[in-house]
Amino acid sequence: MTPEFLQLPEALLEADKRRQDALRRKFNARVRMSPAEMETARSLILEKELRAEFERNPDDHTANRLAEQLSFQGRFEEAAKVARDPDWIRFYQMAAAAIEAEPCDCPNGYAAVGQERIKLPRLRAIKQIYSRKHGAHGYLVECADGHRFFSNAAPTAD
Repeated sequence: MTPEFLQLPEALLEADKRRQDALRRKFNARVRMSPAEMETARSLILEKELRAEFERNPDDHTANRLAEQLSFQGRFEEAAKVARDPDWIRFYQMAAAAIEAEPCDCPNGYAAVGQERIKLPRLRAIKQIYSRKHGAHGYLVECADGHRFFSNAAPTAD
């Protein structure tokens, strides 16, 4: 039995039920989102707030935060223009180029360890990203020869 101090009057219960129903209708699509999709949706909200903050105070920190939110939306070219950190600018430019690149068919790489040669994986995932071109979340992938491209699936051991 619910303690008396936790019992709500009928009018409040009905109002709360209506409010919860309205929220379910409004946000039901988000319930089925993956964590990556939720991050992209969240970045849309944060972008708006950061743009307003950047108008008031265009410092490096705010610029880099805004660039990060743009990158979560797959807007890497724009992120590279906004960012002030040289390492992140290079990353955003590389990601933008990788999204446009075609997947390669390079063979596996090898490394010498003492007298032996060991086979390296053909592909490795650098980072999970969103591609506006492909309309999907996927991976920024690099082959053994250093070619970078977008892949919908995570690389597996060959």
